[in-house]
Amino acid sequence: MQQRWFRLLAVTGLVGLVLVGCGDDGDEAATTTTTTTTTADETTTTESDEAGGQTLELTVTGDALDGLPASIPGGVVTVNLGVEPPADPDLELDFSKVEDGTSEQDFTEGLGSLLGGGPFPDFMENNAGVGAGEYSVVLEPGSYFVWFEKGGEDEEGDEGGEEGAEAEGEEETPPEVVVTALTVTEGDDGGELPETDGTITAVDYGFEVDVQAGSSFTFRNDSSQQFHHAIVFNFGTIDRATVEENLPAFFEGGPDQPPPPAFADLDFEKLEGGHSGVFGPGGSGTAIGTFQSGNTYAAVCFIQDRTGGAPHAIAYDMFEVFEVE
Repeated sequence: MQQRWFRLLAVTGLVGLVLVGCGDDGDEAATTTTTTTTTADETTTTESDEAGGQTLELTVTGDALDGLPASIPGGVVTVNLGVEPPADPDLELDFSKVEDGTSEQDFTEGLGSLLGGGPFPDFMENNAGVGAGEYSVVLEPGSYFVWFEKGGEDEEGDEGGEEGAEAEGEEETPPEVVVTALTVTEGDDGGELPETDGTITAVDYGFEVDVQAGSSFTFRNDSSQQFHHAIVFNFGTIDRATVEENLPAFFEGGPDQPPPPAFADLDFEKLEGGHSGVFGPGGSGTAIGTFQSGNTYAAVCFIQDRTGGAPHAIAYDMFEVFEVE
């Protein structure tokens, strides 16, 4: 899910698709190409004293996910995710909880619609996302599909990949995903997530932020219905009031439009200050973020409602601007 954000950030310098993004109204489902990987014969979990749960040592290559067992106990799970070329280093690996009996075909078809801008499929009950590196998440018992979206072979090719296709009036290439089934059994409910440098909590439709200078944060989704995440923008030393005033116009600007004059001197190479995975209602996990004392940041959600529609940042101004002391 995450790589759509990074891909369009690199192309436009602004915002783009993450899980469902700024596509059309989602009336037509996109066709998803699926690569299925087999699970490991032996469980590869080990005890993690820091998280109070187990650890998964996983590796994503171009078209495979290595190291995932067929079953793990629920609770706090620490994921050490390595990404090897030609896989996208900015991909997100998602643990999607589905209704029991959901087939892989149903899942991939629903995912194609979701990634194309449509509503969440009814069978998707929850989600926990991680990126490359070490993340900890809480997984409830149930049936899961673990998946990632493969990056395009020529994302920065002629005319900037997707941007060039759009300029020629072509449709975006349908997503290709790698899917692996996982069963999460009853586990230890007493585990706790590792300590981080603060917490970003999503509600409908806003954020509560309490972070200090550091390199990590805990993301919590306190919504009762909606899926959320937090993309963190680093606006450097621009003051909070200026960022709040100009952020909506910044989001709505297209790739051919310059940023608001107040952001003219913004260092776009340092704009992305961190991100959580995508989490369903009640979900939580750790995330990587770089918070520097004296800087201004914005936590933003680009996920859309279960029923579809524009991303929350656009439809509901779901962002929170804050300064780190």
